[in-house]
Amino acid sequence: MKPLKKLLPVALWLLRCSVLLFAYTVFFDEILSFSFKGIHYFVSVGFFLSTVLLFVGGFMKKPSMTVFSGLVLLILSGYKIFDLFDLQALVSLSPFVVVAAVGLLFAAVGNKS
Repeated sequence: MKPLKKLLPVALWLLRCSVLLFAYTVFFDEILSFSFKGIHYFVSVGFFLSTVLLFVGGFMKKPSMTVFSGLVLLILSGYKIFDLFDLQALVSLSPFVVVAAVGLLFAAVGNKS
């Protein structure tokens, strides 16, 4: 069976929207708190901004914004995985592993359609 290449743009936009929704549900309350005391606030802001840039980068002709925001998502997800790492609670790591994979995908693919 051949791959469905016509559905690639739909799949990429679905990934963009799902990462944006994930960042909104996980980080938006922390961003609204305006707590500049720790690094977690800045990671949350960076994560949320990079997902917004990933979404906006889908409308651009050049893939540079998508690639950059994908790399930032990969790095910040790696940080969150390292920060949350606990063998007893691997469930808390799984969303960030998926987001890291999506970030790596967009860093590699760009705005391919």
